[in-house]
Amino acid sequence: MNTEMSLLLKMLRPGNMLIAIITLAAGFFISGVSLGQPLFLLEALALAAAVGFANVHNDILDVPADKINRPGRALASGNVSVRAATVLAGILFILPVLLGIFISFTHTVFFILLLGALYLYNARLKHIPLIKNISVALLCISPLALAYLAGKKLNVLIPLAFFAFLLTLAREILKDLEDIEGDRIAEITTLPLVIGIKPTQKIVQALLILSALMLPLPVFVKIYPLSFLILGLLSVVPFLVLGFRRNAQNKFRAAQVQIKIAMFCGIFTLILSFGIRRFF
Repeated sequence: MNTEMSLLLKMLRPGNMLIAIITLAAGFFISGVSLGQPLFLLEALALAAAVGFANVHNDILDVPADKINRPGRALASGNVSVRAATVLAGILFILPVLLGIFISFTHTVFFILLLGALYLYNARLKHIPLIKNISVALLCISPLALAYLAGKKLNVLIPLAFFAFLLTLAREILKDLEDIEGDRIAEITTLPLVIGIKPTQKIVQALLILSALMLPLPVFVKIYPLSFLILGLLSVVPFLVLGFRRNAQNKFRAAQVQIKIAMFCGIFTLILSFGIRRFF
């Protein structure tokens, strides 16, 4: 594999694609829908392509800012041509729609709307402080909408969507804190540049505290099993605490890592707790 091809694949952000697929899988599982059916595989492929499109398209538009914030990125460094990236983005844009047509009319409409929202975010919304962060958080829970189409179990999906929204929002705000100097030079308006670093850090802290405090709620209302709360306190909360501390220490990249780990732990905790209830 040549260097440009490998860098193009890296631009897809396989980690982000994996998170979307895992979120979709979790939604299917807790909704009682089999992961072995073709529907899941088709939805996962279409979703991964949509995420890949968003990432590549974003990099294309972000070349000027990336030359300051992240000069080592493929396009900013000149190691990948904008033309090659544009072709890849076009293919990834078309693929979800084609797969949607193959699945159902509802799925076709969903993927058209999703791709439109991703394009709108990259082109417009990401330049509006806080709105851009909220938009990303909403887009990141879109896999659960696909899970709803498959299983129609809205009650079990809402708490997962809520937690994923809060933690994604916190992580996106931390990205703005990390990039504040480059954004200032590139004249990109972000929340920390509007309200200051300390108030922005307090918003992140509030989101992490709210996430931890709300963890027992779906158990108390008997939507999730008790094992979810027990496992969540052991696996999710410690990483939320670490994320809280790293944010307070101005270690914004480390805080993002801790929150991402907390999200993974939360999803796997949910799958495990439902598996325990279902099989035992």
